[in-house]
Amino acid sequence: MDTYRRIRVGRGLTWAGILLGAAAAGTVGILNLTIGDGSVYSALAFAAMLAIPSIFAFISLDRRPSLLTAATMTAVVAGVFLIMAGIGFIYFLVATLWYFANGRRPRPAPAPSWATWGRPLLAAAALVPLLVLVAHLDPECTVTSADGTVTSAPADGYPTGWSFAFGTSGSGHSGDGTTTSCTSNTIRPWEALSSLAMTSGLAWVGTRWPTTAELEPDAEIVRSSAFD
Repeated sequence: MDTYRRIRVGRGLTWAGILLGAAAAGTVGILNLTIGDGSVYSALAFAAMLAIPSIFAFISLDRRPSLLTAATMTAVVAGVFLIMAGIGFIYFLVATLWYFANGRRPRPAPAPSWATWGRPLLAAAALVPLLVLVAHLDPECTVTSADGTVTSAPADGYPTGWSFAFGTSGSGHSGDGTTTSCTSNTIRPWEALSSLAMTSGLAWVGTRWPTTAELEPDAEIVRSSAFD
């Protein structure tokens, strides 16, 4: 396989992983909004959080080949988090695509000396937006009457305050047609917005990742392969 063809294959594998990861993130956001009874804010927060691997991979196309390894690690972290939901296997597939793409990039630059710990640290930091979402417990019950009236009120019997927990939920029906649904950890708008801010911060860190030109100032760079 000649160099140009290897570059095209690597770019294709990278883009396939980017699109697949973004589609999985969007699916989780939609499910959170329609099935999980989440708000628009929480749906956006979950979608953005799970799009981090694709964001890193997209940024890596701009002469940042070592960032693709961080994207691969982040996809594995997302896959482990979502393994029980089934969709985690998609992220493992994404990570596999990027693993093979790594060996087909134009003139792979040597990673900076701090990348040995910097890339796994960046992948671990991708969990921070999740921690922000679930670190504060806000139990709430939603009551839907037979005529369709919906009311919400704080739930009794659940702990509140700062405590890391994903939350549990339950529902019940009464004889008059009233349905009660309670959760031990409602995601508030301020939590979702804080998570989005953390995700934006991670994306900014990706844009600060050194480019190939910065790592090898005297090397001849194949620039046309980045977005062609």
